[in-house]
Amino acid sequence: MLATNRERSALDSESDTRLSPAQYEDVVRTMIHRENEVINHRVNWLTAVQGLLFAALGFSWGKVGVEPFVVLLCCVGISMALIMLLALHAATQAMKRLYEWWEVNKPSDYAGPDVIGLPLLKSKLSRNFGPWIFIPILFIVAWFIVWYIKG
Repeated sequence: MLATNRERSALDSESDTRLSPAQYEDVVRTMIHRENEVINHRVNWLTAVQGLLFAALGFSWGKVGVEPFVVLLCCVGISMALIMLLALHAATQAMKRLYEWWEVNKPSDYAGPDVIGLPLLKSKLSRNFGPWIFIPILFIVAWFIVWYIKG
């Protein structure tokens, strides 16, 4: 993680190695921002790979003797979606842990903005799964449907 000048000066200070509450807020907010960027990159990678796989499927659709190739595309598409599902879930859990840490360690007199725009909801489902989790699930379902139809 790249530290801002403020974070670096706080960490490099010889007189006091502890961060102030405002600095903790900046660090947690930056870490949540980084996890959000990781989620964005993973969703972009997922959709790019899935788009290429569906393009290959489109070129082969209707041709004679391509069933083994379609099965291969389905397996690769499902595998990529599962890998990204796990990676997206891990990033979601990291964001959840950071937010929960902040809620426990937030100074009682803190009156600034929260470290995340929309605080996590109380339900376990919404705390553990962001909307981005459903994108790989939709691709998995789509590939199984293609496999059923063509494989």
